[in-house]
Amino acid sequence: MPRLTMKKVNAAIGARFPKVFLVKGDGYYYVASDDMATGNKIGILYQTSIAISKLNAVPLNRWMQEVEAVMNDYMRHETERMPVFNV
Repeated sequence: MPRLTMKKVNAAIGARFPKVFLVKGDGYYYVASDDMATGNKIGILYQTSIAISKLNAVPLNRWMQEVEAVMNDYMRHETERMPVFNV
């Protein structure tokens, strides 16, 4: 398995989810954004952390799966908050 760096992981995440990146916490990682609107929406999600303690413990595709799970919640939350108009 090729050695991962935060730069490589965040480049892959950014290609799929612009303005979104991985941040190292204390024994875990979490999904964040430096865009205020996106960051505020991510911040209200129930789960943004990823329970993997070391960057190289899993391959890049696993990181992408974990971030996609968080972003699926983000998209689901966005869809649920959208008003429904009957025409």
